[in-house]
Amino acid sequence: MRHRYLLPLIVFILLLGSKVNAQSQKNAGRYTLSWIDQVLIDKENGNDTAHYIALFSTVEDTITVYKWNIKDGEKPLKIDFWGQRDHTANAVTFLSSEGANVKVSFLKENQIRVDNDLYRVNGLYYIFLKQKLLVDRSALDLAFFLKEGYGDYAVSLEPLLQKNWRNQRENPQHRIINVQVKNKNEQAEGQFHQWNAVYSYTTSGMLQNIKGEYYNKNLVSHTGADVKYQIEKNLDRSAVRISATQNKKTLMAAVSVNWTQLSTSKEFHYSKYQSRLKQISIDHKPLNFNEIAKLFKIGQFK
Repeated sequence: MRHRYLLPLIVFILLLGSKVNAQSQKNAGRYTLSWIDQVLIDKENGNDTAHYIALFSTVEDTITVYKWNIKDGEKPLKIDFWGQRDHTANAVTFLSSEGANVKVSFLKENQIRVDNDLYRVNGLYYIFLKQKLLVDRSALDLAFFLKEGYGDYAVSLEPLLQKNWRNQRENPQHRIINVQVKNKNEQAEGQFHQWNAVYSYTTSGMLQNIKGEYYNKNLVSHTGADVKYQIEKNLDRSAVRISATQNKKTLMAAVSVNWTQLSTSKEFHYSKYQSRLKQISIDHKPLNFNEIAKLFKIGQFK
């Protein structure tokens, strides 16, 4: 007799779970505000903290980033990023309110051209990026793809690059195979540095190294808590050595940088790290930064 009541009970539980899940999604909010701080430690020039708050949306592709420094008393600089699809080709241009733009074209054989640079990725990553960049026009996924930052476009994407905006983890099935880079030569107008870099991975899909003429990155250690890399960059009469560490749980990253000016042999050293990510989910788009400041309970700007 008990079995005759069991099926209706299961159906009721499933319907209730579906209703709770739908209500949870409804209450998730159409917008997300993310706040991070980047702390610079420099014994020679003094410490500094740059504050960033970004507004992300589930209903539009525009990302708005506010950047400011309380110590200098500066007002927040507002920068918008958005994508513009070229429907005559497999291409999308990412623009910013600062006037910069980055063109991304999807070519044959899993190749992606980003301005002057040509990336080759594996099939799964190509399909993923085509959806995220070409269809969804996600500037944040573009920044995650280009996080090494060795293209000339890195300057215009700086507010998005190498920052933990949404606790995004590496997908071991998404791999860059190699890249052909064409950087402007800052020492000679109209000339370029052209070089290649090849990516290698561990059997589990973690990045092992990047080997290039001007850029090398090597996995140093992979402990239970952290992942550490050593990076070497040599370009335009300077040599940079970077020790980069990322916490696996919090995804907080820190770098220690040694920069040498080859013409004078003068050396500079500094370290930088990102604070823990703070996020707020909201239903309505804030009209201005002061509304955002109230949500995070920080001071007002005139």
